[in-house]
Amino acid sequence: MARADQHADRCIYPRPFPEGFDACPAFQAATFIAADSRNKPLGTWRTCRHLGTGNDLESRGRFYPRCALGDQRQRLQWLAQVSPAKLDIVRALQEEFVQLSRPHRERLFDARARLHSGPASGMREPELERLVNAFLTIIDRFLEQNDERFRDVGLPAEPLRQLIKEWVWAWVRTPELATPRFDGKPLEVFDKPVRAVLGTSVEPAVSAARRLWDRPLYADTILQILPTVDPPGLALVGDVDRSNIAAVAQALARMRGHAGDVHLDLSGLLFCDLGGLQVIVRASQALEPGRRLVLHGIPHQLEHALEIVDWAPLPNLAIVGSSSA
Repeated sequence: MARADQHADRCIYPRPFPEGFDACPAFQAATFIAADSRNKPLGTWRTCRHLGTGNDLESRGRFYPRCALGDQRQRLQWLAQVSPAKLDIVRALQEEFVQLSRPHRERLFDARARLHSGPASGMREPELERLVNAFLTIIDRFLEQNDERFRDVGLPAEPLRQLIKEWVWAWVRTPELATPRFDGKPLEVFDKPVRAVLGTSVEPAVSAARRLWDRPLYADTILQILPTVDPPGLALVGDVDRSNIAAVAQALARMRGHAGDVHLDLSGLLFCDLGGLQVIVRASQALEPGRRLVLHGIPHQLEHALEIVDWAPLPNLAIVGSSSA
């Protein structure tokens, strides 16, 4: 009980979630095909789209089931914004699509596993492309048949179609088991509460650096600070506001002890207020001459804010992969 009280965003419900589970009003079913490190299927499992992993900061190396929506109060706030009626429509659409697409997803999973196992084969790529195109055709037909229902819940078909297409190709092209996610820009056409319905509120499909999701340096209900490799540095995923500015400042300050430039991946940043921007700029100013704070994947609105306040030309601050490049 003490541990549950310690983490207000802990998922308190038994898992795996059974068919017909409705104890949590914000529950959103999602199915996935589990696999071992060799991509051997371990069966199809049912989970919640909002379920993730939280890090027990007081006991390093211990984790707990975390709801991405936050604690009970925040889950209900999200539900009120989305509306229970719209969520019921989304649940029905998801269930219908799961039943329709299951055989196609299983064939696609097998082809993807063969592609990434053993030596490269010219025969595997055409097979995979054929299966992907067939799967996307099924999706197109489903979206067309249910266009009005999708629009009723704030999910217009055309941007949703493009989002799914990018997700599918990102998934089949990577050998990693992690599910690809998206950055904020493709989601700007959707209302913010609806983005959590898509399960795409944090990590982008292609990030500036490989993030170590299992080793978060900090996590709250809206932000994760993660170490990255290639290049080594930090990633900010989620929202930066006054509630977590101090954690961002501390994480950046610790990076000053490393040699060379400090790399900061911002491609998963959904929101950053002026205070967060000041923290990033001050971290660059605190570096010794010759060292830089290098910003990767900076959101276009944040880059624009830097230009407005004339902070972009600072000698210790560098922006790579900018939208204006």
